[in-house]
Amino acid sequence: MEPGSLIAETLRGAWRIRPPALNATADQLALIAPLLVARGEAALGWWKVRDSALRTSSAALQFRQEYLVQTVQAELYQAAVEKLTHVLGDERLEVLLGKGLAASHLYPELGMRPAGDVDLYVRPDQYPAALAILDKLNQQVSSTGLFSVDLV
Repeated sequence: MEPGSLIAETLRGAWRIRPPALNATADQLALIAPLLVARGEAALGWWKVRDSALRTSSAALQFRQEYLVQTVQAELYQAAVEKLTHVLGDERLEVLLGKGLAASHLYPELGMRPAGDVDLYVRPDQYPAALAILDKLNQQVSSTGLFSVDLV
């Protein structure tokens, strides 16, 4: 099976509570493991093989590691978003969470979708105030900031 087809088969239904069985060998999984890791899809690979005979393969263990890392990252992002919404709310700014983190709640487990950045939506008239608060918070955290926030 070609790597592209194998990736498609591995990811097919992987986001479901009970994903369909994967028809692949440990060697085939090892072939695509670096690709799934690089693309942020390894956690879905783990979800697909976690209850199969492949769960102890080297690729599956790599997938599991990425899943655990993504779970921790997602928890950190959620805590940061809660803090941000409280800080912005204290300033009477209305905030709506969008895209990635909002969609991550549609997956059976928190770590199945990588957290890249935080997408916050504010009303156009509140944008300058929200931006000023975010800049101040990032300067307090470090010179590079804690995480990336897209303010829309």
